[in-house]
Amino acid sequence: MEHVAKFPIYRKYANNKVFFKIISLQKFEELSVLPRGISLQIITANIYPDRVRIQDMIDNRGGYWSKSSENEWNKAMGI
Repeated sequence: MEHVAKFPIYRKYANNKVFFKIISLQKFEELSVLPRGISLQIITANIYPDRVRIQDMIDNRGGYWSKSSENEWNKAMGI
């Protein structure tokens, strides 16, 4: 039986400067906390390597990402 993910899923890098909000298996948002503000990118996975990256974030393959939360995301956004 395949595990079905419940979106959104939140991840971050250990440095607490880059956060990810995974919206679906094909789309995520990347929030970077910069010295002079924030940068938000919306990434749509149109090619296979991008879809693999999203699945890697969900599964934490390679150990690059830490679990995060909506609360941390909103704090980084300044909400």
